[in-house]
Amino acid sequence: MRQPTCNIAVDQRVCRGSVFAARRQAALKFLLDRPRAIEKARGQQQNRGTKGHTERDEQGKETEYKVGVLRSQLESSLPQVALPRTRPHRGRGDHRLSYRKVQLPTMAPQSIDKEFRNVKLLPLKTTGNHVETIARAIETLETEKQLESLRREAEETRRVLERERKKQLETEHRVRWTIGEKDRIIAESRQREEDSKTSKALAVQTCREFFIHLIMFIFRLFPNLVMNSELEKDFFPWIFAKAERVFRHKLACVHLENGTLHFVIIMIRILIYFLDFAAIFTEVSLEKKQAREKLQPSFT
Repeated sequence: MRQPTCNIAVDQRVCRGSVFAARRQAALKFLLDRPRAIEKARGQQQNRGTKGHTERDEQGKETEYKVGVLRSQLESSLPQVALPRTRPHRGRGDHRLSYRKVQLPTMAPQSIDKEFRNVKLLPLKTTGNHVETIARAIETLETEKQLESLRREAEETRRVLERERKKQLETEHRVRWTIGEKDRIIAESRQREEDSKTSKALAVQTCREFFIHLIMFIFRLFPNLVMNSELEKDFFPWIFAKAERVFRHKLACVHLENGTLHFVIIMIRILIYFLDFAAIFTEVSLEKKQAREKLQPSFT
């Protein structure tokens, strides 16, 4: 036999002709009509201008009414039926007597086993959004809990991934900055190396040109050096020796002749001879100096 999965005393899917459905309708009608009658009586009393009963009488009547309701419910072996917050509305469905999903009140479990054989349930051939079993509802709640936990895990994972992405971006920025600094330092080092190579090449070229000019100057000056050495080592000693011999010879002649005039003439000739030699020597020195100035290269 099929086990019930809901409280059949308040289940909206129970057939209208069942005993529980009739009792439920009677209880709902009694509970709904009594407050209306009380409100109607109060309105009539106010319209007539009567003072009405005192507050104590009203509390007594209200207590008596509640006791009567409880007594009638116990006599009819019905559980307490609370008024739902929202009334069910009819809607189009796949089968007869279909209702929208509403919040059903809970019932005491003692009323289920009394008249269980008289209960008739509608067969559920097709299901829709407006029809859902309790087992499916429980599964839905469990699924919602699982989805909520998965949603929280996904949110936490998203936050972790966002933090990791920020860290990765910061690391990439630092790495790019470090690589840029290294490239800049390498470029500066290469530029300094190129400048030093250029300076070294320029210095080597300058030294080479200087040595070439110096060697050329030495080669050009070599004949003058040879001539100077010949004058200093050969011509000047010879001329001095000859002048000394002439002087001694003339001096001897003077002493022999004892002639003063002849001695003066000889001395004048010797003086002229030495003056000519000094002029020749001065001219040679000037020519050497002019030749040296012409051959000396300018390195400025």
